[in-house]
Amino acid sequence: MDKTDHLNKDIGHIAKKFAMLHHLWVISSLFPIKNNPDVDLWSASRWESPAAKHDAILTELFMATPESLHQEMAKYKSFSSVFTSTLNQEQSNMLRAIKEASALIFAPLKVPDATIFALPARKRTMRR
Repeated sequence: MDKTDHLNKDIGHIAKKFAMLHHLWVISSLFPIKNNPDVDLWSASRWESPAAKHDAILTELFMATPESLHQEMAKYKSFSSVFTSTLNQEQSNMLRAIKEASALIFAPLKVPDATIFALPARKRTMRR
């Protein structure tokens, strides 16, 4: 495995961790990454403006990334595409798991036909 493959694998692990522990969806303007804005994540000011939210997410990304890869985040040109594609796959995996468990989630609500949530969209519209 060459250095690029190893780096792509590491970026994929970071993206999965970030999706599960921080943000499932990330704004596209997050890339390219220049540096760590080092925002105080406990401060209410992190929510005051779109720029403040952007900087807070970027700080979280730096926190989720091992320090040995911080420089690569800024200089590796494929970081954003590898990160984004892995994040998109993780979104799909998580949403599929939620969809598959939806009958169990809605069972306590005594929905007459809770299996409707587990059906593919085209079948759902045909049952009307």
